[in-house]
Amino acid sequence: MYGNGYAYGNWAIVITIILISLFFIFKFLPMRTSMHKHSGGALIAFIVMLVSNVLIVFGMLMYYRLVRKEEQEALEKFPEQYRKYMLQIPMFFPKLTILIAFNSNMKR
Repeated sequence: MYGNGYAYGNWAIVITIILISLFFIFKFLPMRTSMHKHSGGALIAFIVMLVSNVLIVFGMLMYYRLVRKEEQEALEKFPEQYRKYMLQIPMFFPKLTILIAFNSNMKR
């Protein structure tokens, strides 16, 4: 299903994020004065927040690329059936009418 290569292949971005994170850690983490020591927790929290937000966005983008690639493979393998499926079911977020119909069927 995934072919011969990796699903996303943007390892340069991953390495760049890691290098930027290491730069901030090694540049600002050595706390030499008492003021630095008192504000060190805020710095560490900022670095963790920055890295986690970047990784979340990166993960969402990579997931989107993976979904698009799998969608193309499904279209090649099942052209008519998958086009009908695509018209009924959205890519990421379900339609409210589908959820309402599902809930009403579950109550019966």
